[in-house]
Amino acid sequence: LMPYRDYFLASTPLYIPTCGGALRLFGDTVAVAHAFGVFERLVIAGLVYAWLSRLFAVRHALLATVVTMVASAADNSDPIASYNHETIMWAIASGLAASFALDFESTPGRAGMAAFLSGFFASLSFATKQTMGLGATLFIPAAVCLCILRLAGVRKAREFLLLFVAGWAIPAGALLFWMGHIGVIHQFLVDTFFKGPAAKAGSPLDFLTRAILVAKLYWWALLLGVVTLALSWNNLRRAGASNKDVTSDSWRSVLLVGLCCAAAIGIGVWASYSDLQIVNWLSKPAIYFTLFTTLALLLTYAWLWLRGTLSPREAQLCLLATVSFVMAFMVSLSYPLFEAMLLPGLGFLIAAVLDSFRGWRPILTDALCALLLATLTCAKLELPFGFDGFNEPPVRTATAVSDLPEMEGLRLPPAIVNFIDGAARIVAARSSPGDTIFTYPEMGIFYPITHRNCPTGSCSTNIDVVNDSSAREEAAGLLKARPAVLIYNRPSETILHGDELVWRHGRPSGQRAMIAAMETLSSEYDLVATFKLPPDGLLVSVYARPMRRALNSGVTR
Repeated sequence: LMPYRDYFLASTPLYIPTCGGALRLFGDTVAVAHAFGVFERLVIAGLVYAWLSRLFAVRHALLATVVTMVASAADNSDPIASYNHETIMWAIASGLAASFALDFESTPGRAGMAAFLSGFFASLSFATKQTMGLGATLFIPAAVCLCILRLAGVRKAREFLLLFVAGWAIPAGALLFWMGHIGVIHQFLVDTFFKGPAAKAGSPLDFLTRAILVAKLYWWALLLGVVTLALSWNNLRRAGASNKDVTSDSWRSVLLVGLCCAAAIGIGVWASYSDLQIVNWLSKPAIYFTLFTTLALLLTYAWLWLRGTLSPREAQLCLLATVSFVMAFMVSLSYPLFEAMLLPGLGFLIAAVLDSFRGWRPILTDALCALLLATLTCAKLELPFGFDGFNEPPVRTATAVSDLPEMEGLRLPPAIVNFIDGAARIVAARSSPGDTIFTYPEMGIFYPITHRNCPTGSCSTNIDVVNDSSAREEAAGLLKARPAVLIYNRPSETILHGDELVWRHGRPSGQRAMIAAMETLSSEYDLVATFKLPPDGLLVSVYARPMRRALNSGVTR
């Protein structure tokens, strides 16, 4: 209905048509969105493996890819379909294409096509999310041009840059033409680069203070990341010294990694049904390890560049380190410790360490990778998703199916089905197709499954999406609009204060105006139902506008 409106639709323009196209092709169900998200992650896995296998042995590249993909999905609040992963997918594709431009023995035509495709994919990344896309747009050509400048001269570097810009201009130009046609370019620029970032930080310094706050909370993960860096640094440096055989034992590699994955799934299912509480404590140190190590490698390659001793292989590793660090840093602007930061850097580091090990040490690394896979699988089966005080029940409890056509193809815990179907029935009974509904905190699934829109400018209410001034405007609009149905969970003061500590440095946020508006309306509405959601007993209430009866006719309006 709205292919693009503004930043508060939670993305830059390309993601919405991409989702809409998938739904149009395969059906308007949540399962299609999930399947499309899985498809995109498989594409990411293929890109990461293709890049790593150009530089490292097949078995090491394959194991590193699998571990990285599993670890990158380990965050509790990571949905299956995610525009974070989609924009990283395009950025990795851009970096992989650029790596072929650093093959100085390739033909000019092949190098030129690689430069063009690199720019094209970087533009798609920028059109999907501005932070990661901006990193791909600026730093991939910068790294490649500097390496080419040192190794092949000014003319080759200039040719790469011109072809990169030509490729970048095609998607960007098409999107600008489209937004100009529907008259939203000015709004897009204001919302994307001014209003939107205000929800994340009031000033650039806020990003640093938030990172320090989270580092204090995860001090143990920070320490483990630094220790891992210290233990692996010599091996990482040696990985850039010589080329490796990238073709041997490929079928054995597939078999070994496949058995490792099967064992991880089996252990995870056994642990879940045995009620063993296995906590994910490995992915957070891996984030710090990836962030710090890729930065250290970048500085090392910069020093080699300045000395004039950068080799062609080290130029390739420099590009991979650039993409790894820039993606991790740009993702951290959304939240300082988010597992999507592991793409593609963790795979790069694992493959590099494995390539440089000899004797018994690869066996130890393989065992640590297997432990990581098993631990993350156990944790994910026990807590598939959690956000803003809501935690999904374990996967083993998903034994029911919904009656709603939009939920076809999914198996869910019975209490969740009861909540979703029950709330949808209340909306159908207490509103008409032209009415609006509103959910707080954001439970956006109810808008499409009930075929009702939200009454405010933004259907998203998350504190890191809607800035405070907009939240107050939304609250005033909500009171004026008086939607037909409210679906409402009263946030605890603990959760609200925690959000304000992270995103507003402890200052009261505009979310309090939203909560006050919901309290005002709910006190005037009929309480139709309250649902108690497992596993933590979260209470979600459904309110409907009062049904006034005409005293003289008995007609219900």
